[in-house]
Amino acid sequence: MGISIYDVKKGEPLIKMLDNDFKVKSDCVIRILQSRLKRINEQLSKQYKRNIIKNYTARIKSVESTKQKLNKKGYDETYEMALEKINDLVGVRAVCFYLDDLYEVANCLDAFHEIKVVEIKDYIKKPKSSGYRSLHLIVQVLIYYQNSLQWVKAEVQLRTLTMDHWAKLD
Repeated sequence: MGISIYDVKKGEPLIKMLDNDFKVKSDCVIRILQSRLKRINEQLSKQYKRNIIKNYTARIKSVESTKQKLNKKGYDETYEMALEKINDLVGVRAVCFYLDDLYEVANCLDAFHEIKVVEIKDYIKKPKSSGYRSLHLIVQVLIYYQNSLQWVKAEVQLRTLTMDHWAKLD
């Protein structure tokens, strides 16, 4: 049972993001995260007798967007660099009703054995200069792929309705 984040050859082009392996792994991560968010919502909604998560969305970053981000950060435009340096190649966003819910959902996510929160970017306590506010969790999700367990990196964004509207305007 081998555990690795990715098996990647040095210098592969970004177009590798379009291959089936990357897509299947990314889709698997999205399904796991959405499933856990659904369970968290059911659990907390029952506990607090109100809905906690209004909705959630997911996406895989496009090759073009990845290229722009690598350039902006001064990295080579390779698949290897994208996997290593870009935390949000796979992203899931949950929109909650109240601010306190965001931190509770984050704590619940961290309790799942197949999800490791490796970094928290708290743009609520310390908003960006543009006024953007959100709670970003950089996570690794354990998936089973081609007869092995693999950790795959993703970003989970947690926002309130107000934060979500502001981000769309910004």
